[in-house]
Amino acid sequence: MKTNLLIRIPLVSGSLGSHKVVQWGFYTQTGERCGDLHLGTIEQLGAALQAVEQNDDDTHSHYEECVLFIGGLLCFYRELGINAGQKKHLHAALPYLVEEHLAQDIDGMHIVSGQPDKNLNVAVAAITHEIIQNLLALFERCGISPSYILPELQFLKSEDEKTTLFLDNDGLFLSRARHEYEHEIVALNYDALPFVFNDEQALALDNSVQERGAESQSDDPECVRLQFSDKEWMLEPSRLEEVSTFLTRRGFKVEQHPFQHSLLDYLADQFFSFRQSNRLVNFRQGSYRCSKKTNRFLRRWWPVAALAGVWLLVELGFTAAEGMVYQQQQAALWNESVNSYLTVFANDRQAQQALKRQQLSFNVKRLVENRLKNLDTPSELSPFLPMLQRVSTAMEKMGTEVGLQPDVLDFNQQSGVLKLEVIADQQETIHRFIGHINAMGLNSQITGSTPEKEGIIAHISIRETAQK
Repeated sequence: MKTNLLIRIPLVSGSLGSHKVVQWGFYTQTGERCGDLHLGTIEQLGAALQAVEQNDDDTHSHYEECVLFIGGLLCFYRELGINAGQKKHLHAALPYLVEEHLAQDIDGMHIVSGQPDKNLNVAVAAITHEIIQNLLALFERCGISPSYILPELQFLKSEDEKTTLFLDNDGLFLSRARHEYEHEIVALNYDALPFVFNDEQALALDNSVQERGAESQSDDPECVRLQFSDKEWMLEPSRLEEVSTFLTRRGFKVEQHPFQHSLLDYLADQFFSFRQSNRLVNFRQGSYRCSKKTNRFLRRWWPVAALAGVWLLVELGFTAAEGMVYQQQQAALWNESVNSYLTVFANDRQAQQALKRQQLSFNVKRLVENRLKNLDTPSELSPFLPMLQRVSTAMEKMGTEVGLQPDVLDFNQQSGVLKLEVIADQQETIHRFIGHINAMGLNSQITGSTPEKEGIIAHISIRETAQK
């Protein structure tokens, strides 16, 4: 089962160190707690995790992610209203948005934010570089690298416009609505209650609440909701009684709403419900981005990337092999073309040098085209193909009659005479063939005949009638 380690640093003051007390527990991906809650120093947390890792059968020996909640005294958190121009350039506008709310030098702060909502309200958090660096180094020595470092104030919002106090043994959190869509959440010590609730102006209630003092005493008093744990790590009864009595004496109506479990369980439930929201404020951004989270992303997509890489290499291999085959075929065809050219033009030194050097850029086609253009062929000479076509027609008219077989064919381009040597079984067959040729508009005659064992070899001279 995949679990997550959730750690909470309660409201603390002073320097951070391995002696600081923290709360931790293991939770499933749905926010259900596995096992008991633990309370101890950071050193004890590291030792407990090492003992868990040595037990291979333990379901918590390999947790998925570590989430660290830090209290409001370690960081600044506020929900602020912005305009459309600031939303467009939110990253550049962040230092100016929080500067008036911070007492520290803005250059020494690590500032992060979530995405603005539809009402142009954005959650902004800031922490000094010194504190976050000390936190990371402190937990790194225990073998812990938090994937999330979250201000817990972002999860302690009142469900309605009522002022809500989240009570813990180490301190309290004040959550109230400043405007219709904007909330203010601050972390306080119990000693600060008299200064915060000394009057309505110090509490900075909205206009409707501020007008309550001018109204009659018969109006309902302002309600303050108290939320606390009364089961695990329960709030000390004296603390609850002290706060309730104080608020009642100041004229407030007090409503008590205890948690079903501990404050850490409440934060865990809020975190897993809010986890996928783009408004989640996480200090692990920018230069403090979690490397293990990036490594988990790479491990998750590594099989797909490896498969794609193998496919790409195979595809490149096939493409390269195909290119080599085509190159070899090109070289073979080029050699064949050059050799054929040299059988006709054997004295062409340029073609000989190209063949010797295997100069594949030598263009045989262009060279042949240039030679054909430069041929001096008289236009008045008798065409060979038309004469051959008519002789073939005359041969076809002889039908399937045996005893006539063409043997040698020669054409004189200058004289326009086609010389044909045939073998016939008798002289009459030759005369009939001559008749068919003359009927095709040609002038043919026997120039000689020789009796042989296989038959009579006749030499026939054929030319155009107009040249007779």
